Amino acid sequence: MDANREQLIEAMEEEYDFPGMYPVTFIAKNEDDFEDRLNSALEYEQDGDDYSISQRHSSKKNYASFTVQLFVRSAETALDRKEFLRKLAGVMIMF
Repeated sequence: MDANREQLIEAMEEEYDFPGMYPVTFIAKNEDDFEDRLNSALEYEQDGDDYSISQRHSSKKNYASFTVQLFVRSAETALDRKEFLRKLAGVMIMF
């Protein structure tokens, strides 16, 4: 395992209780089908595990901020899910 990835996992384990909910926040373009694509991707990736999505639109409604709460079994799974979401078309910035 990459040393940087290992450090991230250790830091996540100190901050969050696993298994449990893990938040992922990002900004995406406000496209008509983005939320549908996000839900489809999460249904596939979560494979029956719980998740929830909240969003807030920018003042001009060009962008939206999303916070996704994912149920994950480990810090490594949380990091994998975050990397998966980062690759979703339309995601611009991830926190």
